[in-house]
Amino acid sequence: MSNDLDIYHLGFNDQLITIGPKAVVVGTKDPSKASTLPSNYQIDGYIRSSKEVFESLLKKFNKLKRNNVEEESIDKILSAIRYLRTGSESPELETKLLNYWIGLEYIFTSFNTDEKPIERMRHYLPVCHAVIYPKRNLFGFHKSLERVGMTSFIPTWNSSLHYLTRPNTYTLQIIPNTSNELLKFRSEFYKSWAENPGNIDKAITKHIQNLEWNITRLYRIRNPIVHNAAVTNSIYANVSHIKYYLTFILNSLLEYLSEIPIDVNSDGKISIDDYFITQDIILGSLKGKPIREYVKVNNPMEILH
Repeated sequence: MSNDLDIYHLGFNDQLITIGPKAVVVGTKDPSKASTLPSNYQIDGYIRSSKEVFESLLKKFNKLKRNNVEEESIDKILSAIRYLRTGSESPELETKLLNYWIGLEYIFTSFNTDEKPIERMRHYLPVCHAVIYPKRNLFGFHKSLERVGMTSFIPTWNSSLHYLTRPNTYTLQIIPNTSNELLKFRSEFYKSWAENPGNIDKAITKHIQNLEWNITRLYRIRNPIVHNAAVTNSIYANVSHIKYYLTFILNSLLEYLSEIPIDVNSDGKISIDDYFITQDIILGSLKGKPIREYVKVNNPMEILH
């Protein structure tokens, strides 16, 4: 329908022609079950929306200037939020992708170095995500245990995730009490983390490499749209990935800059670069450490997800 609107706009550009908020969906097998549904689904990923989320984010914004965060960094965050909104509101996939990419790329732009934004993105985004990767996975597993009704077999089950840092939790409480083969497989995987920190390092190294590859792939999808005005239909997953990266880095920056940020590079100001350098240092300090140390890391995704 977007393609049709492009043509209609040429002949009737003095009229506002839009796709309605609802569409009638009629099945070929049983038309009597036809119903109206939203015509523009949130195909690019779900984000929490509530009064509590708004108030939490507003408090963090108000702290930025009090924490002496430089104006350039605040402007970058505000611009990224603008493009997150415009991308979310657009029905066209290409427009969504470009808006999310512009917001993401601007965050990684630095006027104090010759390094290109894509190079900084390929380095720092995987590092920032790798810091919370183990805890993010354990939290997802924690919620899975709740969904399948396993909590009654785990006396120490709670959101602190400490029970998942002990091998006996998997060996004695989870694996013997489930017939779900996928749950058993995941239990063995996370048990290996609890037993040997080297397995965590391997998983993080692989995760960083996968993110670098994916960012490069997304950049190659972005280029034909920018330079050749390409119309691409099969990019639902790609758009969702970029939106996730943008929301993740925004959440992370707000979490860091609104708390007690440190002028890591000693340039006399608090900036986005201080956050990137801090994440690099944290990831290096966690290398070889047991899983309980990763669980202590604050997960910024908790703000919106």
